[in-house]
Amino acid sequence: MKSPVAAPPPPWWEHTVTPANLAHRLHTDLSTGLSSAEAAVRLAKAGPNALTPPSRPPWYLALLAHFSDFFSLLLLGAAGLCVLSWVLERGQGASVGIDAGEEGPVVGSDVDLYLASFLVAVVVATSVFGWVQSARSESLLRSFESVLPPMAVALRDGVVRSVAARDLVVGDVVRVKAGDKLPADVRLVAVGGGFAVDNSALTGESEPQARTAGPVVDSGGAEGDALEATNLAFFGTLAVDGTATAVVVRTGDGTLLGHIAALTSGASSSLQPTALQRDMDMFVLSVAAASIALGVVFFIVGLFVGVSFLTNLVLSIGMVVANVPEGLIATVTVSLTASARRMAGRCVVVKRLEAVEVLGGATVIASDKTGTLTANCMRVGHVRTGVAAAPDVGGASAPPAAAVPRDGVEVDLLSDDALAAYASSVSPSSSVPATTAALLTGAAVCSTAVFDHDDGTAARGGFGSSASLSSTHAPPPPQRRVLGDASEAALLRFADAVMDVTAERAAFPTVASVPFSSAHKYMVTVHPMAGGTSLRVYMKGAPERVLARCVAAVQGRQSRLEVVPLSESDRATVAAAMERMAATGERVLGFAMRDLSPQDAARIFPTVGGGVDYRSLARPDASPLEVVSSGIPVDGMAWVGAVGLLDPPRPAVPHAIARCRRAGIRVVMVTGDHAKTAESIARTVGIISDDDAAGREGRACVAGSAGESDVENSLTTHTPGPRRWAVYTGTDVAAMTTEAAWDEALSHEQLVFARTSPAQKLTIVQELRARGDIVAVTGDGVNDAPALRAANVGVAMGLSGSDVSRDAADIVLLDDNFASIVNGIEEGRLIWDNLRASIAYTLTSNVPQLMPFLLLAILGLPLPITTILVLCIDLGTDIFPAIALAYEPAEGDLMSRPPRPSEPGADPLVNRRLLCWSLLQIGIMQTAAGLYAYMVVFNDYGLSPSLLPGLARGGYFAANSPASQRWLVTERERPTGRAFDRSWFTAAPSFAGARSPYQPYFAAIPPAAGLVPQTAERYSRLRPLGSANATAVPPALVGSGTAAAPPRTTNPQFNNMVKVVARVTKRPPCWSYSCTLPGDTTSTALNDPACLTSPSFSLDGILTATYNLKVEPGAGPGVGCFDIWSPLEQETTLRHAQTAYFFAIVLAQVACLLACKTQSATLLQRRAWVNRAVNVALIMEAVIALTLVYAPALQHGLGTAPLLGVHLLLGLPFVKLILLYDEARKASVRMGEKVEARGVGGPRNWRERWGVWVKNMTVA
Repeated sequence: MKSPVAAPPPPWWEHTVTPANLAHRLHTDLSTGLSSAEAAVRLAKAGPNALTPPSRPPWYLALLAHFSDFFSLLLLGAAGLCVLSWVLERGQGASVGIDAGEEGPVVGSDVDLYLASFLVAVVVATSVFGWVQSARSESLLRSFESVLPPMAVALRDGVVRSVAARDLVVGDVVRVKAGDKLPADVRLVAVGGGFAVDNSALTGESEPQARTAGPVVDSGGAEGDALEATNLAFFGTLAVDGTATAVVVRTGDGTLLGHIAALTSGASSSLQPTALQRDMDMFVLSVAAASIALGVVFFIVGLFVGVSFLTNLVLSIGMVVANVPEGLIATVTVSLTASARRMAGRCVVVKRLEAVEVLGGATVIASDKTGTLTANCMRVGHVRTGVAAAPDVGGASAPPAAAVPRDGVEVDLLSDDALAAYASSVSPSSSVPATTAALLTGAAVCSTAVFDHDDGTAARGGFGSSASLSSTHAPPPPQRRVLGDASEAALLRFADAVMDVTAERAAFPTVASVPFSSAHKYMVTVHPMAGGTSLRVYMKGAPERVLARCVAAVQGRQSRLEVVPLSESDRATVAAAMERMAATGERVLGFAMRDLSPQDAARIFPTVGGGVDYRSLARPDASPLEVVSSGIPVDGMAWVGAVGLLDPPRPAVPHAIARCRRAGIRVVMVTGDHAKTAESIARTVGIISDDDAAGREGRACVAGSAGESDVENSLTTHTPGPRRWAVYTGTDVAAMTTEAAWDEALSHEQLVFARTSPAQKLTIVQELRARGDIVAVTGDGVNDAPALRAANVGVAMGLSGSDVSRDAADIVLLDDNFASIVNGIEEGRLIWDNLRASIAYTLTSNVPQLMPFLLLAILGLPLPITTILVLCIDLGTDIFPAIALAYEPAEGDLMSRPPRPSEPGADPLVNRRLLCWSLLQIGIMQTAAGLYAYMVVFNDYGLSPSLLPGLARGGYFAANSPASQRWLVTERERPTGRAFDRSWFTAAPSFAGARSPYQPYFAAIPPAAGLVPQTAERYSRLRPLGSANATAVPPALVGSGTAAAPPRTTNPQFNNMVKVVARVTKRPPCWSYSCTLPGDTTSTALNDPACLTSPSFSLDGILTATYNLKVEPGAGPGVGCFDIWSPLEQETTLRHAQTAYFFAIVLAQVACLLACKTQSATLLQRRAWVNRAVNVALIMEAVIALTLVYAPALQHGLGTAPLLGVHLLLGLPFVKLILLYDEARKASVRMGEKVEARGVGGPRNWRERWGVWVKNMTVA
């Protein structure tokens, strides 16, 4: 079926008109946006702003796809061969004239048909299960998409709102900043700060594309022309720099991306398999390859043994399929899905399932500070204005902190009372120092943050530069929601608490700006002064960067502002004050200003003539003007002051970092903050331990003399030397140009990188990975995307993170909390352990499943378990326990173990220790349990274990094919005693080529009196009662009397066979026999040896189940007796033995399940039984096993037989053996763990050496 051709989009015209004309044609208002009612009408008409999801195949086609995988096809092929074998056997039975007679149909004629039906049922069950799990996994991932719905900042009803991107409509006025993903196709109407977009999602070109707001020349409205238009930005692309105001012009499937998606909807696409999927596929295929090779060997051996070609082929293929862990992939899928659900409950959203496992193996966490280690709830802690020397805080002359602003003094605003006193001191009625007024104005207007109207607390406000946010009847500032980053939100709340931000922004509207960049670490805004004929520039950013661009300082003379030169002494004073503030853990922002001359203003607005009122440029209806951002001066500034923002660490972070240390994971802080701030927070949360007093800070890799000043980084470098911790700055990172320098830097146990750029953060991640570390990186900004992609696992912030960072990450934290990362690591380690436990549990039953076929091929032992019962274990009794292990809680020592080795292949999911424990230890014990039950049942039914080797050779024992069915002869000490020898009644030589002792009796001349030539050896011709081709017994030879005649064997060839066996074995039958002796036709002789030569011989006991009571016990010549086994008796005995083997394996698997619950912890602890899933799985396993054994409807098809109570529990001693063995092993493991935890001196005695060896050899 061909995919429909997508209709071409309407011609593009939006880029060719002015903003005013665009607003007119789209019926919107650039200053107030759409009304909520109009937006609702348009949304109902156009539908949500979302791409139509790609079409998925119908459920029935998805289900059929699961029937076409390799293992399903193999099973179906085996089922087809079984049906063919059944058809041929039925035809063969008809050709030899088989008569059902009194004993019913020929034994085993429908076994192949039942096997075929069971194989088809297995295919259906596994395919449906896989389909259901796939559907659930897809549903889970789709539900995660709704956890973090894309949001947009829009102007509606004249106020700024946070709107779900899917609710945008054509005509909405939206605001976009660096780091945002474009929510729709938009026409830009105002840009700032060099707005640029990344169109690689559409064009593949990753170079940022600059954008402007002016109209472009109409060139036909083609898509290619629209892509070249500099005033359009498209849905799905990324804003990488600057800010912009835009109008939505196309939404949903009508966007350019929607049209491209429609064109490619018919193209086939395939997802690359994940790393864990590749590992699992490789493991399963390796097992399958080994099983296929083994199956080929069995097939060849089967031909030599004498098994028929079709039966041999069916059994070989069935054995191959049965010993491949078909349920393992489903188990892994369920385990990962369960893990993803648990992580979602712990505020960790997994975008790629294998990221859980990678995170669990992390050795280094490169964490940001703000919002991850800290609460991201910043508030102003201290304010400092001017450059006057502040008294030494630690000296005796230091005045108490006051809430009254004064130049050169840090005002403490940490408490609400202090903030209220400060607000009172700077009220319009008070005398406010000019420097304080300048600082407050800079905090209010040098910002892009605005209050969100939809929090229900803010009043109506404008948009962008024209925002009018009233604080009337609003809650306290810290409670108001702000659209903007945490630092600007704190400044806005602070300014709103002490002044009228609305009036201040109206008085000083923003007409041009340079957005904050991690490269230069400051932002600049341009504002018209009173009268509108002059401009003032405000700068806000890293204090050392702002101070470096200052040549003067403002000085307050009450309400008069003066600008004085900034001396080197003043510069040093300010730098020292900033360092003091940073040392308390505050994030310090410096403020500066500059009044521009007309010449400076002309460089910013080259198209505006002199004498213009610059305030008019800020009106929403003003025509866009060309703004040259490079013309905005960033030097020659005047220092105003600084604000210290306190972002307290999250309460759970110190404990989480302590857990990381115990787990052997290094936490490296990589932040753009001041080094002193970073070090203070690092010490508070425990990245730098308090007991590590000796450390290194500054240029640790650059030789320098002690006491060298570093104004840019506000640090003092120290002489290099061995230290446990170090604080490096961006300058230090730039100086690390050799591998030796990086080796020395990264060798520190505790590391902090401060004042780093995104490029340096990427370099740090790459250097860590180059040294074999598994690195998890946190990030929230657009510039963190390279580091997130370069890491082994990228972790983005869900609350404060940008769309770009979330797209680049593998995991998203819904609460932006570092503790959630540690929870994710614990979950990753847990899923790794649980997957190993599930695999170990699954593999243990492979040994008792494979060993029967080896014993069949090597020793000729009757098959202890059938292919059907093997499949019943793999996909019946084992599937629920294997899945239940995915819900096993973590052991107490989970986060105390070191990370897994990071080298590729150093610690695979299935390693030699797991294989050793599963196959060579528990697997052998399970095999012993099965064989023990198997042999006990055979012995109780009359076949001693010593007679079992070689019994299956020749293909006679319990044969399904009528052509291969023979009587089995055993010699016993007594009728119910031990059998000590066996033989097959046949003229053919044995499998080893030895002559049959019965061959002479198949000659034409009878070798002795009372015998007739033996012409039949097949069971179908040697049945006790007469058959269609049997010679009738002369009536005269049948005893007569008044009583009713007892049942007699009426087949002469059968009676002759019994007499031949008696002559060869020199023993009487174990069953009662009778005859009419010559000369006495009126009575019947019972168990008289003379009957063994009488023509009227009858083995009556085999029909009446009566034993020969005249047998002389013993094993020597002339004593004991012989017994004969029909194919039905052979099959019945074998079925009981196979069922006992099966149930013994199930019991042993119960012990294995309990052993797999922990790696080293004892099961005697109470916590070992908290997994309800395992408890339920044990009940399900027992119910399934008992149903398979005792349900009459299943017995014939599955080949099971009801067991006696004593036979049902034959595996219990081995349950105890496995549990006691594993508890002893775990005790040794715990001893080894104690030795390793001690870490000094190594093992002290043989018990400790044994414990270390056991731990290294058996703990996966």
